Amino acid sequence: MIRTANIDDLDSIYNISNVCFPHPWRKVSFEAEFYKEYACIYVYIVDNLIVGYVIIWDLCNEVEIVSIAIHPDYQRKGICKQIMFFLFELYKNRTLWHLEVSCDNIVAIKLYEYYGFKQVGKIKDYYGVDEHAYRMSKEAI
Repeated sequence: MIRTANIDDLDSIYNISNVCFPHPWRKVSFEAEFYKEYACIYVYIVDNLIVGYVIIWDLCNEVEIVSIAIHPDYQRKGICKQIMFFLFELYKNRTLWHLEVSCDNIVAIKLYEYYGFKQVGKIKDYYGVDEHAYRMSKEAI
């Protein structure tokens, strides 16, 4: 089940980020997203447990996928694909989609390419020294 997140979900979102990323956001950064009028946060729930989240920025005709993560115990079960489908349906009237992904995250890159994202640039040291990211974009169909 996917639902809109609320501030009570902050600890779960933060904890998932910590186990998924080598350089996770600080908790205060996640908290700030709840107060941005253009930010939307959704959580994926299995058996009353938050196992994944996505943060997007709804920027008029564009959507930025700011952060998405699935707890390692629940990866490779189609959850990320369900979240992507949910987003594409919910924001189907947006004309352009963007995200950044680690150049080393081959699984995520392949997933985004599956959904039509293309590499449009490379951001040097995005995650730290010698830890680069691809900027990926997708035009709506």
